[in-house]
Amino acid sequence: FLKKEENVLHGIYLDTVTLPADARAIFTPLKKEPFSYETEKKGKGIDEKKLFRDVRAALNGGERVVKCAFIDLYPSVTVQQLKRETQFVAFFSTEYGSSSAARKNNVAAAARAIGGRMLLPGEEFSFNRAVGKRSEENGYLPAKIIENGKFADGIGGGVCQVSSTLYNAALISGLTVTERHRHSLSVSYVEPSFDAMVSDAGADLKFRNDGKTPVYFGAFADGERIAFTF
Repeated sequence: FLKKEENVLHGIYLDTVTLPADARAIFTPLKKEPFSYETEKKGKGIDEKKLFRDVRAALNGGERVVKCAFIDLYPSVTVQQLKRETQFVAFFSTEYGSSSAARKNNVAAAARAIGGRMLLPGEEFSFNRAVGKRSEENGYLPAKIIENGKFADGIGGGVCQVSSTLYNAALISGLTVTERHRHSLSVSYVEPSFDAMVSDAGADLKFRNDGKTPVYFGAFADGERIAFTF
């Protein structure tokens, strides 16, 4: 008779088990191939059901030694599964090479704030929340903005090109746009009606992931072109 044998044998299992490791996707948004993968690994553990039967038989038969049989333990996530779930869905870019140095700075700063993000199923993205307040303390500089139907100087000029580029990538990807505003003047970097004005005063760009898998954002801004890859 072995008191609480199931607990004792499970303790032996825990003392000797090598747990499997799931495959892992690593997202590096600035690389040409943004996803790399860590391969899954098998584990090994005692066959608890067989050990339980063998211990019972040994106790009943007077045996003093029981040998443990090990079995392979398999991961629940494989590289093959991850590759099926990390597919390219959208790309959109606009040019800003003729912009001033200050405007280029602002475009790059906003792009950095968005690149590398992940939007979970059911989650809503907010441009203003992701980018934060456009202020000199946050690294933004004075550049041309559109204000009340006129061009004027303002902190963070050029950020609306980032939001407009992102908006078009979201449209292509099939994400659900929940908030978007037009400029009071036409802009040159996207076709008419495909711009997305944002401001600290409240105008935001928002979209929601109504799919079943996460969406990853890659962003690239090199002084000539800004691009988003989903």
